[in-house]
Amino acid sequence: MRYKGLHYINPNLSKQILNLVDEFASGEIKISPEEFPFRLKKMLPVDKLDRNTVCRRVEGFFHASNLLFDRLIAESAINRKDIVVRAKLKPMGYYHYFTGSREPADYMKTRDDLLNDPNAALVKLSNDIVGMASLLGELSNKSN
Repeated sequence: MRYKGLHYINPNLSKQILNLVDEFASGEIKISPEEFPFRLKKMLPVDKLDRNTVCRRVEGFFHASNLLFDRLIAESAINRKDIVVRAKLKPMGYYHYFTGSREPADYMKTRDDLLNDPNAALVKLSNDIVGMASLLGELSNKSN
């Protein structure tokens, strides 16, 4: 996001997301990587009449993906490029076409554009979270 800090999620919710990532990474909760986005959705409900709730969900997913990425960098010997390849992270433009977005393709060039096209952003961030959670589980199983 262009501005530092979180604008749509409060510090308490941010801490809950951090705890979920920590518990998953440490193995305290036994959930599959595919279930991780569903846990986040429960924490970040959407009210269809309030756009701020959609922005909160996008920012919450963005925050969770950043936390997972930071955890992978800190706890493994692999670099950023290897994480992108092994977690099968794709650029935002891929999801622009994948979801059939009607937004102009120019919107899909920076992270700030997540809020311009929340549907594509949520698909991308969900896939990123599943990929990084799978990689984190794979790496922790190898170290045990």
